[in-house]
Amino acid sequence: MSPRPPQKSDSTEDLSLMLAHFDACYVVNQDSDIVCVNDWIKSAAPALWVGFTSGGTIWRFHKDVPPNVREQTEALLLKESFEDREAEFPAKDSEYRRLFPAHGAKAGPTYWMPLSPTRSSCDSRPVSSRGQSLLEGTQLSPWIPDIPHQQPMFVSLDSGKAVTICASVRITETAHVAGVETSVGFRRQGRGSDVVVAWATEVIASGATAFYSTSWQNQASRCLARRVGFRRFGWEYSVG
Repeated sequence: MSPRPPQKSDSTEDLSLMLAHFDACYVVNQDSDIVCVNDWIKSAAPALWVGFTSGGTIWRFHKDVPPNVREQTEALLLKESFEDREAEFPAKDSEYRRLFPAHGAKAGPTYWMPLSPTRSSCDSRPVSSRGQSLLEGTQLSPWIPDIPHQQPMFVSLDSGKAVTICASVRITETAHVAGVETSVGFRRQGRGSDVVVAWATEVIASGATAFYSTSWQNQASRCLARRVGFRRFGWEYSVG
């Protein structure tokens, strides 16, 4: 589906950012239908994805969504309008859920880093293929298989072990999307900010755009994004 025309000429950047964010997050086929998540294990993708910006709304369907469901969904999407507010779900959320009854819905803001972070990161360390010992025996050990595939990756340490991590969980040549996790017991200590700053600095230095997204309900994650200098360019919604 082609993007709707921009509502304001100075909002086209937000629409372009949303398109780049989508391209980083998902693999599509020749018809621009979603095939899978853009990660190294090719995770299952949603049936419907929608990106709302002040410059327009874009949407994509999973390749297996039948034509009649697409038609009904698009008729609803054409009635949606972007509002620069913290809307938990779009106006037609209940109808999308009816059309995709076997799937849950998610929504949340999308951010990008316009410039290299101004604050320094004094408590983070890069993790390479030789650094898996930093994660072994910790709550973050499930990230160990991701090390070769999700670079750059940074951790914050306590007693020589990783307690917070930030890595590129979606990657294209021009964009990276951050994934962040902090071990229970070490949250709300500023550690997430340190690793995200280190990650964003390296991504931007490589010439790529640094993206960050979260859910409306995750207040701590949203505060982190604002604190380190990310700018919100829209919000996304998915079913499936």
